[in-house]
Amino acid sequence: MTQAISPGKDVWLDLGRIDRIPVGQGRCFQAGGRRIAVFRLREGGLRALDAVCPHQAGMLSEGILDREKVLCPLHGFAFSLRTGEGLGHPLSVRSYEVRSSDGRILAKIPLSQKPFGARCAPGRTGDGPGFPARSCGWEAGLQDQPQQEAQQKP
Repeated sequence: MTQAISPGKDVWLDLGRIDRIPVGQGRCFQAGGRRIAVFRLREGGLRALDAVCPHQAGMLSEGILDREKVLCPLHGFAFSLRTGEGLGHPLSVRSYEVRSSDGRILAKIPLSQKPFGARCAPGRTGDGPGFPARSCGWEAGLQDQPQQEAQQKP
């Protein structure tokens, strides 16, 4: 029996196998109506942030990791991987609780909050039955951008 998830609840979503993210890199996933960048740290552990830089919509999952920060690939804006706070600038992104269990990535998604950024373009679905997240890569982010700009122009 499937149980409906009510708004206002925080849920743990399975994003897939941890080996989909090479050590020292990030990947973008769509889950709970938002894009989430999950990073696999060289020092061990995982971190998760909103995937889109609020400056000019760069995909943070494609950014450069430097210990506990990520640099946006477009203009080098730095964000704390722990808190999502901007480092040296006033912008910030949301951070998410994330962990691994039995080789799987689990992210705690607060369904009570509206997501930042645009939704992810349709991508390849997950790797198992009942997999609730989709992978969304750099190409999907670039394809979304012209459509968003066109919709904003009068």
